[in-house]
Amino acid sequence: MSRPPLSRPAPPPAPPTAAPAASPPRPRAGLGALPEASPLLLPAALAAFSLVAMALLQLGEFRPLLVLPLGLAAAAVAAYGVGLRRPEPLDGPRWLDGAALAVSAAFAAVNAPFTAQNLKVFRDPATYTLTGQWLEHHASLPIAVHPEVFGRGAGVSFSSLGFDASTTPGFVHSQFSNLVPGLLAVGGWLGDDRLLLRVNVALGAGALLAFYGLARQHTGRVWALVAVAALAVSLPLLYFTRNP
Repeated sequence: MSRPPLSRPAPPPAPPTAAPAASPPRPRAGLGALPEASPLLLPAALAAFSLVAMALLQLGEFRPLLVLPLGLAAAAVAAYGVGLRRPEPLDGPRWLDGAALAVSAAFAAVNAPFTAQNLKVFRDPATYTLTGQWLEHHASLPIAVHPEVFGRGAGVSFSSLGFDASTTPGFVHSQFSNLVPGLLAVGGWLGDDRLLLRVNVALGAGALLAFYGLARQHTGRVWALVAVAALAVSLPLLYFTRNP
């Protein structure tokens, strides 16, 4: 006769597992989150706008009817990608983000009346200004020199500080990056040379905000605001933003 199989004791019930701790509620994205997100939104939007502008310049189509709508669309996409939420908590009260925005705005307001008006190329800044004035009215680079208008002379060249005439006959090439002149030209489209000469101050204010966003990630809001305030009154930043 076969023996019945021995029954095995049932395994003990598993101990109840603790429910995962609920994550703290995050603030909803909206206008209230804009000051916190602006140190990332504005640099991302400017980078996307600049990318489109420089691509059109390379194609010889640097025109307001193309640069402005396409650049703003790219800026909107970049800003949407960054979003109005921060993926990690930040140290310090959130009102300090608004204070950083106020520092940037005050920097622009104080320095805008003191921008230089470079009418003659003597250092790098004037090269940017004159190239920006050319792009304000022309869709491409390099800059035509029109030798038939000015004539030719023995031993005389169109080369000068910041511009090279030896690469392409009949043209001079700006010897520096074309991004800053391109952004200056956008200011010229929107508000003639008075705004063109002040775009650099706006770029400096945006740089302050971007620097705050970077410092905020590593030191928290309080020390980031201290660093931005110190940078805003530093002589190098004042000089370079006032002298496009």
